[in-house]
Amino acid sequence: MKRVLNVGSLNIDYVYQVPHFVQPGETLSSVGYARYPGGKGLNQSIALARAGASISHVGHVGSDGLWLKEFLAAEGANVSQLSEVEGPSGHAIIQVNRDGQNCILIEGGANRCVTVNDVEIAISELGLAAGDYLLLQNETSSVKEIIALASEQGLKVVFNPAPMDKTIQAIDLSLIALLVVNEVEGAELVAICDVVPERLEKYKDLDVHFYESCDEMLEKEEIDILDICLPTYLHADFAVKAMERGINVITEKPISLKEADVERVYSAAEKNNV
Repeated sequence: MKRVLNVGSLNIDYVYQVPHFVQPGETLSSVGYARYPGGKGLNQSIALARAGASISHVGHVGSDGLWLKEFLAAEGANVSQLSEVEGPSGHAIIQVNRDGQNCILIEGGANRCVTVNDVEIAISELGLAAGDYLLLQNETSSVKEIIALASEQGLKVVFNPAPMDKTIQAIDLSLIALLVVNEVEGAELVAICDVVPERLEKYKDLDVHFYESCDEMLEKEEIDILDICLPTYLHADFAVKAMERGINVITEKPISLKEADVERVYSAAEKNNV
């Protein structure tokens, strides 16, 4: 079995239910509070572990986030390369209003302490070889350098360039084996990197599939397990349609969906035994 090394973010999500989003100069009392494990990296490691992959996670947390390491280990990921650093863990402050809309503030924290040396040590200690996979997102530091290192060592690089920003311009996309973007990120990638049809020759070997809609993707792809962030990227309708096709769906906690949408998702899961 090919192994996966995820150089990934780990966040603590602090979620506040509010009557409305806080306005400039306003002090507002929340009507509910919850704390969840989060971060694109953590979520993707969990999805891979549940899918049966051999997944190891490289990253950092502060003392406030040691429970994230325990949480990830309990899901079946190898956390031997996940260590504590000084300072706070990555975290998000999430407001959710009565309409289910959210407003999110993210602090990178310990996620910004990841170095090329961390990854080099992990590759060596875990005994990764050419053909194994390195997965990363744009929520940690040293992304450009880590991609170059992985490519030099023959690892297949899977890159989720989110959150999208202009640092992506410095990354050689020809080193990427699989680029994971949604339609918004894809459009931003085209704008930021000036990737227009006449300049796509450089990227001809990338395994990239474009679809006009989620429905088209379900029609054309053979999918066994689908990892969806609800509702940040895809909506409840997509999750329900996937489950109706017998696809196992992994989601984050639906913290900002309306109650009726949450019920539809859970009902579809029960009905279709997924």
